[in-house]
Amino acid sequence: MPTMHPRPDEMSAHRRIPLRVIPKALSTILAIGVLSTLAAAADDGFVGPDWVEDDDAGNTLQTAAKVKGNGSGANSLNGGLAGGGGFVGGGNAGDFQDILLIYIRDPQIFSATTLGPGGEAAFDTRLWLFRMDGRGLLAADDAAPGVPQTSLKGFADQSDFGIPGPGVYGLAIGGAPTRPTAGKNLSMFPPPPPGVTVGPTKGGLLFPLAGWNPPAGEVGTYRIAVTGVGFIPFPCGEGGDCFSIRDEPGCNDLSCCSRVCDVDSFCCDVAWDYQCTSIATRICGGGGNPASGSCFSQHPEPGCDDATCCKTVCAIDPSCCDIQWDAGCVDLAEAGCTAPCSTHCPGDFNQDHIRDGADLGLMLGAWGDEGCTDIDGNGITDGGDLGLLLGGWGMCPACGDPSTGGCLSSHPEPGCADPVCCASVCELDPACCSIGWDDGCAALAGQLCTQGCGDPESGPCDSSHMTPGCSNAACCTTVCELLPRCCTDGWDEACVEFAANLPECSG
Repeated sequence: MPTMHPRPDEMSAHRRIPLRVIPKALSTILAIGVLSTLAAAADDGFVGPDWVEDDDAGNTLQTAAKVKGNGSGANSLNGGLAGGGGFVGGGNAGDFQDILLIYIRDPQIFSATTLGPGGEAAFDTRLWLFRMDGRGLLAADDAAPGVPQTSLKGFADQSDFGIPGPGVYGLAIGGAPTRPTAGKNLSMFPPPPPGVTVGPTKGGLLFPLAGWNPPAGEVGTYRIAVTGVGFIPFPCGEGGDCFSIRDEPGCNDLSCCSRVCDVDSFCCDVAWDYQCTSIATRICGGGGNPASGSCFSQHPEPGCDDATCCKTVCAIDPSCCDIQWDAGCVDLAEAGCTAPCSTHCPGDFNQDHIRDGADLGLMLGAWGDEGCTDIDGNGITDGGDLGLLLGGWGMCPACGDPSTGGCLSSHPEPGCADPVCCASVCELDPACCSIGWDDGCAALAGQLCTQGCGDPESGPCDSSHMTPGCSNAACCTTVCELLPRCCTDGWDEACVEFAANLPECSG
């Protein structure tokens, strides 16, 4: 069992010593040293700690450089893009974009700039901010007309969209004309006007970074001056689960670990003890904590048992990780996460929409074990489960399967995620549930399943009301694509909060 460390307030060996207890002579020496350091830094045009790229920062979230260090915060990020010749210090060819993982401590004051006096770049820069799952947050280009350097704010100028809360995010830099894309070359951000920070497009909000188009752009060295940014503590990203006690410092979730250690540095200096797990449960929303409950069922606790799904949902609706996991959170989970076992079509273990020999092979391979192959839930895969699989042999029901896709957009699979809307459409066009959900099916869904969209009497999109839909047709349709109940049951707070994060809903 891990050791429980006593942690009285006077235990100063591993904690910051208050200045009032430092001997006077020593405090004088420290003050002189600090003033000298600040004076030297001021000559460089910026004050405070800086971080230097010592290996090529990749251009994906998976290969991004982690801005780790000691101290309260980073004031500048320094590196270079070497283009086809590789990283300025040696490395692979094709260095046209860098992504740096930064801990944004204070979203309210966050900024990043390559413009003086703190920032610097001798090429036409562009800056983007991404969530850790690769989805877009913010983008900026020219700081002003005719000024090729870039200043990125922590919020979009033309809407209330911004950084959802403290945590680790990916800050990307590239040179014109390169830009990030999602999926099949979908633009992640609209072109930012000079001096303006913009939020993502619908594609950038829903889909992660997939590439860069064009892949090359201007290159050179850069210094990005930042505010509201702290270093990621060195122990973060290593070790065990953030909700489990152990003797070593830090935990494996960069974002959660950084937030916890910002509250209590002991957790990254000495050990991840019971206080660290308690803080993690409170401020990280219980993501990945089995005690929180399933992501696919309502429960009074915030967060859910799958860390990836929990982060996906809470990026859209923070109340799911701050207050409780309600019906709206379940809807978001069903739309954006893959359940570990198919609840829509029991026996479809590989979730390919058909119960066949492949599923039978998976069942026989798990014979005697528990898990998804235990269809009847008796704790073991046995003859009872085999009977259920054979009894449902063949194609899965088309309506209500979250993995098929939204009802308001076309996709090759038959059926759509919302069972009520799907049934209404297929009653008029059975091919939508047997062949595929084409543009005609999506158009029918738009007529049958988006009650109140664009109707002024439905009520505004930025406030909750009992009637389904809202007055902004584009906003309403986008929200109801992922939260169908907003257009069937009523426009509740979850609909409002989701709408607040969509470019279509601004203005």
